[in-house]
Amino acid sequence: METSFSARVWNWYADDEYEKLLSFLQLCYGLEFLALEAKQQSESIPYCPACEVWSEKMLRIKDFADNYGNDIPVDIKNELLSIFESCDNLSSDAFHCDDQFMFSHNEWASIRNAAINCLARIEWCTLQAYAPEFEGRARNVLYGVPYKET
Repeated sequence: METSFSARVWNWYADDEYEKLLSFLQLCYGLEFLALEAKQQSESIPYCPACEVWSEKMLRIKDFADNYGNDIPVDIKNELLSIFESCDNLSSDAFHCDDQFMFSHNEWASIRNAAINCLARIEWCTLQAYAPEFEGRARNVLYGVPYKET
């Protein structure tokens, strides 16, 4: 029987695989952003959306798939890589510097839908409430950042 994705994440936590856990959280934050409506995306980035989204959202998806793809089901890894490829293949009309409204371009719709579907498949809705604990403990262990359990 295949392990649920959320159980897999809890196993990483229990096994002190904090780098993997942080990478997973960054992946989810990236997917959450990509799943937002265009207006919300535009309003959440103060300066250059293309630069910010590329480095803080899109690359996190590729990094997780590249670094931990062997630890997740192949179909989910392929889905993540497909989302990244779709982002990487956006036209210059849909993705360019200094355009707060680029997310309204119709090319973003399929990425938005893919991100929504992927978040559901990795069971983010069951894990999201634990993200502060996962992140706090991981940053404490890896980097010595103070963390107080809630």
